[in-house]
Amino acid sequence: MTSPRIHPTAIISRDAEVATDVEVGAYAIIGENCVVPSGCIIAPRATLERNVILGTNVQVGIGTILGGPPQDLKFAGEETTVEIGEGTVIREYTTINRGTSQSFKTTVGRNCLLMSYVHLGHDCHVGNNVILSNVVQLAGHVIIDDKAILSGLSAVHQFVRIGRHSFIGGCSRVSKDIPPFLKAVGNPVSL
Repeated sequence: MTSPRIHPTAIISRDAEVATDVEVGAYAIIGENCVVPSGCIIAPRATLERNVILGTNVQVGIGTILGGPPQDLKFAGEETTVEIGEGTVIREYTTINRGTSQSFKTTVGRNCLLMSYVHLGHDCHVGNNVILSNVVQLAGHVIIDDKAILSGLSAVHQFVRIGRHSFIGGCSRVSKDIPPFLKAVGNPVSL
C-alpha cells in the first residue's frame, strides 16, 4: 500500500482495510483483519496485532499495542476483537488485549481519552467519553460506564463495574463495584 501519508517502513497486512487518508508512522504494524477507517492516525512503532476495528478519527500513540492475545488461560485461540469508537485518543505505550469466549471482544467507546501506559485486559468494556489517566490498569472483564474518570496509577480488579460519571482518585485499588455519580479513592477504595 503506497500513500504519502504512510511511512515506507510501515508494515500493513494484505488482509487489513486501511482508508486512503489514514496516516501511518514509521515502523508501525497493521496486522491481519484490522480496519482503519478515515481520519485515523497510527503513530510510529504502534502495532495493531490482529482483529482491531477502529472508528473514524481514532488516534493511536507511539508504541501502543492493540489486539494482542488475551492474558487468560481459558483463551483457546478463538477469533476475538478489539473495537475502538470514533474520536477516541489512545496515547503512547497503551496495551489493549482482545476478548475471550466470554464476550469475544474488548471495547472502548466514542470520544475517550486513554493516557500513556494504560492497560485494558481481555473482555473490558469502556463506555463513551471516559478518561483513563496515566498508568490506569484494568484487569479482565471490567466495565467502565459513560463519562467516568479514573485518575493516574489506579488499578481495577477483574469483574468490577465503575458507574457513569463516577470519579476514581489517583493511586486507588478498586476491588469492588463503584456506583454512578460518586467519588472513590484509596487502598482499599472508599466512597
